[in-house]
Amino acid sequence: MMDFQPETEETLKARYGAAVEQVYDVAGMRESFPTRKHVFDFFDGTRLIVLRVRYNFEITTHYSMSIQTQKDFRGMEEIIEYAVEHINTLRQEPIAGMTDIFLRDNIVHLVSHDFSVSLN
Repeated sequence: MMDFQPETEETLKARYGAAVEQVYDVAGMRESFPTRKHVFDFFDGTRLIVLRVRYNFEITTHYSMSIQTQKDFRGMEEIIEYAVEHINTLRQEPIAGMTDIFLRDNIVHLVSHDFSVSLN
């Protein structure tokens, strides 16, 4: 696991393009993934991991959010709003919408078809 290294919003925003420029095949991903260019640590204790993946002939952007500090949420809707707020901090344009949202091992996963490209 990588050390938590928070950066300013300006620095995080400037690095976002590098995180989404390459598309990874889900079937070929290694356990040593992600690299630092995909990890965005915020001063409020939030960590986002951002990457574009190819799965079932589609390219999507995958966001994983974990929270390093204790936060109280009243439900999944608040957690999703919190995640989207952090995602939109990184992006030049607000995220268009999520197609899949799930919680696994206390990590919120959001999948967006913002950059979707059909490979058929």
